[in-house]
Amino acid sequence: MKNSIKEKYFKFKEINLYLFGLNFFSNFDLAKIFLGVMIGCLIIDVFYYKEKLECGNNKLRNFLIFLVLGGTIWNFCADFNYRAARAYLKINRYAIIVFYLYSLVKNNKIILRNFIISLTISYITLVIRGINFYFIENKRNRFGSFEGIMDVAVLVAVVGAFCFGNIIKFKELRYKLLNGIILFFTIFLLIITQTRAALLAFVVGVMGMLLFNRNIKVIITSCILGGFLLFGFLQTPYSTRFKSNTFNAKVTLNNMSNGIRVEMWKNAIWRFKQHPIMGSGTKQDDKLYREYVNNMPEETEVQRVYKQAFKEGFDDAHNMYFNSLTDNGLFLVVQLIFIFGILPYILLKNSEYLYSLGVMGGLISYYTFGVAWPIWRHGWDPMLFWLMVSFVCCSIEFKSGV
Repeated sequence: MKNSIKEKYFKFKEINLYLFGLNFFSNFDLAKIFLGVMIGCLIIDVFYYKEKLECGNNKLRNFLIFLVLGGTIWNFCADFNYRAARAYLKINRYAIIVFYLYSLVKNNKIILRNFIISLTISYITLVIRGINFYFIENKRNRFGSFEGIMDVAVLVAVVGAFCFGNIIKFKELRYKLLNGIILFFTIFLLIITQTRAALLAFVVGVMGMLLFNRNIKVIITSCILGGFLLFGFLQTPYSTRFKSNTFNAKVTLNNMSNGIRVEMWKNAIWRFKQHPIMGSGTKQDDKLYREYVNNMPEETEVQRVYKQAFKEGFDDAHNMYFNSLTDNGLFLVVQLIFIFGILPYILLKNSEYLYSLGVMGGLISYYTFGVAWPIWRHGWDPMLFWLMVSFVCCSIEFKSGV
């Protein structure tokens, strides 16, 4: 009888995972509800069924717990109030996905494939929104109907890289074709978001995968195909912003998108110098930010325009690394070890894992996008990161492929 109840409970957890996947790219509010169910289930697992939290091995589990709980304590000590700790924990609560998915996949590996199918269905709804936006509503402004332009831009860059990696890694033609179709529509979404960082993140992710794969034929074929795609893109009206000032770092009125970022990074470095050890605490440095802005010069028209723009529309570094530096101080080192050291190492060690190349490309794209946008600090995009981490941890369970 007890085993029967546990089997039904396990099935309930599995269904909740699929519902989470079905809403991942379409309804953030519903996804958070299913995330809450995940938290409740893990509490039941630990305290009722006496199961340990698992994500591959004990060292990795302990590091993850330290990253989340240790970072929360660090933030409390940085600001000596609950606000910074709460903000940090709110960002990293999505780490629960890692333990939840692994606990299911460990018992039934087919669940991972089914979960990815549910995510794919959710992603298709986003593609349909994009088609409706461009072809039916005939809009030509930037597409961002799911949680805003930034979130759509980073997710399509990551999904595009993931699909490209799957095309290389998968052996069966039908799966290559399926990922190719999704990649085709993802490139369409990349274009209509009109976000330079997303396109660059996708390209860097692809280049990273080609280097890790080290297959000369694939590299040559990808370069030829990429050249044709780039040529085609440069013929579209959307390419104007990319051609004119993508790598232009001058602080001018004609280059405010890049120029403001440069000034925000200077602002972040100054704020870090005020609290170089502990940081200001997550999202607790608004006072320092405003102090820097108030002291910005106003001697020229450019300086006056930039200062006014800072006062009206921004409150961070517009860069996930600088944001973490100002928020967490030296704890950023722990985070960098995790994202640039531990995660790639696990994927390289378990290279036979079917999704290893796609996840590697997705992570590279995410890291690249974070140079120009404030992801990993609020909203939906931290959930995307922890989803990829959960896929990385599952690679430990699939040491010899899927």
